[in-house]
Amino acid sequence: MLFYEKKDNLESFWLRIHDEYPVVAEAVIIQLLPLLSTFMCEFGFSTVAFIRKRNCLNFMNVRQHKEISLKLLPQAMKLLLLTFLYFVDAVSSECGENATETLALVYKPVQQGSKRVLGIACQGTIVPGKHQNHTDTVLVSSYCIMEDPPEGYVVSVGSSDPHGDLQSSAQQFRAQRILNFPFEQHPVGILKTPQPIMYSDTVQPMCIASVPLPDEHACIMGVVTKGGLMTLRHVQMLYESDCEPLAEGLSSYLCAKVKEIDAEVAETLGMDPELDIYPFSAPLDFDINGVKAGSLETPLFCLTNEHPTWSVYGFALNAFDVTHPDSPILFSDVPSDLTAIKEHSDISYQEWVQRMLSKQG
Repeated sequence: MLFYEKKDNLESFWLRIHDEYPVVAEAVIIQLLPLLSTFMCEFGFSTVAFIRKRNCLNFMNVRQHKEISLKLLPQAMKLLLLTFLYFVDAVSSECGENATETLALVYKPVQQGSKRVLGIACQGTIVPGKHQNHTDTVLVSSYCIMEDPPEGYVVSVGSSDPHGDLQSSAQQFRAQRILNFPFEQHPVGILKTPQPIMYSDTVQPMCIASVPLPDEHACIMGVVTKGGLMTLRHVQMLYESDCEPLAEGLSSYLCAKVKEIDAEVAETLGMDPELDIYPFSAPLDFDINGVKAGSLETPLFCLTNEHPTWSVYGFALNAFDVTHPDSPILFSDVPSDLTAIKEHSDISYQEWVQRMLSKQG
């Protein structure tokens, strides 16, 4: 079954729960009133508006209690189940509803003198797995996770400013690289977290683009400053030919330019022409004097007529001159990797570990 078909089925399922829950709850509560009245009569609370004192003895008939209880049991059990599903749904989310809440800041261990510290590696995005209320999958640029350090990576979610005013809402998860395509083919990678990333008001999943970007669209790209502040900027998509000189070796790619250049965009994509494209690392104390900026491989999100919520379409890889408003920016192409991405996003971290162990055996 295709992903969007699963999504439609789930959506109708949750809608049925929301429609049915109040009806069942009302029926159960109405039938509970006699028992509630008896309880209140026995304890002298018969002054409540809907309980009259002369009716108290009528409700204390044991046989009546038994009949009510037997009649109530199936609906009570149904109410219990619906209550559970209702509150599970309260912390679940459809993908792509809010782009900001899907952003993730990815750190990698770097050597600083005699010690290992975490440095900013890139910006990724949380994508759905097979669960409705949590995920363990973060989609990133392949270049972000070229290394496979024993310590793994660290993913920060839940805050657009994890080192500033919104630091308290940031959640950090250890993550392991499980998929990294050869860069020359499709520069997309996947990180898995052993602990589930629960959805909330500040943590939401991003849809994964399943088809090439159509002509009618609206797109934004992620932005990260050296201090770790994450935000989004509007971009205008260009013809592939505009990025052809940057795309040597890539089988498919996208091209765009930022509509409004500002200091935050320049910090994100500022390139040193003498350096290869590589993510810069900034120690967590952010004493970054002398650190040269590099591409942070930030995600590209788009809306289309066919899919009116945000989907991730690629990751920024290179630019001619990001300080110039008309400079093209090269992006990887996520839809071309959809099969492999779905295969790895739909398994849990533990399932992936078992696969690796069985291959070694």
